[in-house]
Amino acid sequence: MTIFLKNLRIGSFPQLESFLYYNDGIYFGEMSPALRDALCFFNASRPVLNLRVITLFHWLIGVQLEYEESMTANGDAWRELDRVLASGHFAGLQKMYMNVGLSLFGLDTVDSTRPRVQDVVRADFLDLFCELRKLGISVEVDVTISR
Repeated sequence: MTIFLKNLRIGSFPQLESFLYYNDGIYFGEMSPALRDALCFFNASRPVLNLRVITLFHWLIGVQLEYEESMTANGDAWRELDRVLASGHFAGLQKMYMNVGLSLFGLDTVDSTRPRVQDVVRADFLDLFCELRKLGISVEVDVTISR
C-alpha cells in the first residue's frame, strides 16, 4: 500500500530530479486512494524545475470485463494528474514513464497475452495524458499482463 503524508507536497523537494510512484494493486472499479493522495502530492504551490522524469507503476487486479469500470472510476483522476503535471510548475519535466500491470483472472493464456489487450490498455492510458504530450513531454506506457 502506498501512503502519502497528508501535508507533504512535491514543492518541498525543489531539487528533486526523478520521482518513482508504485502502487501494489487496486481492484478494478475502485477509485484508488493512493491516486487521490498522489494528486495532492503533485499539487505544487511553487515550481519544481529540476524534476526531469516521473516513473509510475500502477497495478490493477480483477477480471478483464471490469477493466472499463476501472477506467471510468479513475479516469478523471488520471486526467487531473495530467493537468497538474502540465500546469507549468514542472517546466523541466522531459519524460513520464508508466508501467501498467494487469492481473487478470478468468482468462486462459492465449487471451491474457494477446497484443490487442495490451494495445487497448496502452492507448487508454496514453489518451489520459494528452496535455503532457501536447507540451512535447515524452509519455511512454508499457503494459504487463499476468494471470
